[in-house]
Amino acid sequence: MTAGMEDTLKTLKIINQMMQDGVVGKYAIGGAIGALFYLEAVSTQDIDVFISFQMTPNGTITLGPIYEYLDKLGYKPKKEYVSIAGWWVQFLPADDPLSNEALEQARETEVKGVKIRVMTAEHLIAIALRTGRLKNFARIEQFIQHYNPVATQTISANVAAPKSAITDFKSETIVLSYGKMFDEVRLLDILRRHN
Repeated sequence: MTAGMEDTLKTLKIINQMMQDGVVGKYAIGGAIGALFYLEAVSTQDIDVFISFQMTPNGTITLGPIYEYLDKLGYKPKKEYVSIAGWWVQFLPADDPLSNEALEQARETEVKGVKIRVMTAEHLIAIALRTGRLKNFARIEQFIQHYNPVATQTISANVAAPKSAITDFKSETIVLSYGKMFDEVRLLDILRRHN
């Protein structure tokens, strides 16, 4: 599935509308798309959306309300994904202490005027480490290679753009920079608590 910026914005707006309509609670973008807010663009085919699921009376998690809501908008599930405006979106449970903390501590930012919640760099690294796939280790290596203890304004062009903005996932990625790519002390604390 190939999605452009307009598709991306539409997908993010739909996820926000789901939150406003009470279909999902707070959410946080994770995975490769979440990492785009800190690193250079990488190829990905899906958006990982971490949410807190409501349990059914028998203690299981259901995607039923999400699928029903999206079905009314014309978006159909396929395996573990839902195709929304050109993106495969996977709704993942924040059902363990690490992903729940990542959800709660996600940072709000904007993509071309659309507010979204993105996991912190430290939580993205910790979850990638726990997941343990080769592509996750490659992402961790990217974070380490881009780590700079000196204030980082951008990793691309557009020095004048606001720190909380991202203008284009493919070319002019503006880093959500809070002095450095990630806080090593905070990362070690997260890893100690969630090991």
